[in-house]
Parts: sequence; C-alpha cells; structure tokens
Amino acid sequence: MRDCTIDYILDYFNNNLTPNNTPLDFINCNKITVEAKDKTTNRIFRRNLDISYIENSKV
Repeated sequence: MRDCTIDYILDYFNNNLTPNNTPLDFINCNKITVEAKDKTTNRIFRRNLDISYIENSKV
C-alpha cells in the first residue's frame, strides 16, 4: 500500500502541479533519491545521491 500511495502522489504532482498546467518537459538536477528494498528483511532504505542529470521530452 505504501508504494501505491507514493506512486499516486508522485503522479499527481508530476501531472497537475506544473506552471500554467503545462507538461513538465525538462528536468535538470544534481541530486537524486534512491529507494532500495532489502531482500531478506523487506525493509526500505532511502538514500540521496549526487548526480549530474538532464532529461528533456525530446526522444
């Protein structure tokens, strides 16, 4: 249920809370958040990682 809730919230923010309700077509960041689920305990760990990342809507 946790993962489903987080996915729903992220979709909502990505689809509805952009300036002038325009689609987000460019992302530029220097940090990302990674979630890792341990195979043995099923515990989820979040880590912030430094990265140079650029994405645009052009394929």
